[in-house]
Amino acid sequence: MEATVGFRPLYQQVYDLIIKKISDGTYVPGEMLPSEQQLAKQLNVSQGTVRKALDAMTAEKILERRQGKGTFVSSQTPERSALRFFGFSKPDGQELRPENDEETIKRRKGTARELDHLDNSSDEIYEIARVRSIEGKPTIIEKIVICADIFDGIQDFSPINTELYSLYQKSFGVHVISTIDEISAVNASKTDAKRLGVDVGAPLLNIQRSTFDIHKRCIEYRSTRVDTRGIIYSATL
Repeated sequence: MEATVGFRPLYQQVYDLIIKKISDGTYVPGEMLPSEQQLAKQLNVSQGTVRKALDAMTAEKILERRQGKGTFVSSQTPERSALRFFGFSKPDGQELRPENDEETIKRRKGTARELDHLDNSSDEIYEIARVRSIEGKPTIIEKIVICADIFDGIQDFSPINTELYSLYQKSFGVHVISTIDEISAVNASKTDAKRLGVDVGAPLLNIQRSTFDIHKRCIEYRSTRVDTRGIIYSATL
């Protein structure tokens, strides 16, 4: 492997090659990568170049380093996904895990706003609408739109009884790397009030999330409303 004048830096080319190997299944989630020395030999680059690429991928949480063991492809288990991207807890710090109460999945034409957010190759999306409970109480309303071309057939997994990001990785080979959340306070509509058992106009937490995969594509656009009475929300993005 040789650097190309006027092209991407050499470490970035190594980065791209490892991304490709993760995407095509050569390196699977949870698998240990060859050592820096082995990778350097395979790619005909210096060990320092490999280390710089791995450092960048570790910072982006594509890879994780385990002391005394090696470097591994990050795995989105349901537990890790929930803790990293969706943190619901009581004020005393006790972790809370939402459960699905209602769920519908339909394939349809995306709206202009939805398609503007998603990196979709067609104008069709899947809409996942659901109500989730915490400790038996309806607490969360979600509308999730995802790229139909990437997640073709996701309706066959309904009801979805795991964290979506874990399902994306395990069943569709889509590795979620980062999210951008826009958070605001809203008043409950009549529909919100009926679904969550709150008064019309009650304050709710509103989260608009864009979700990005290993290729930096926006593969999901999610709208979430949460009744946060007695609940703290946090997310490590």
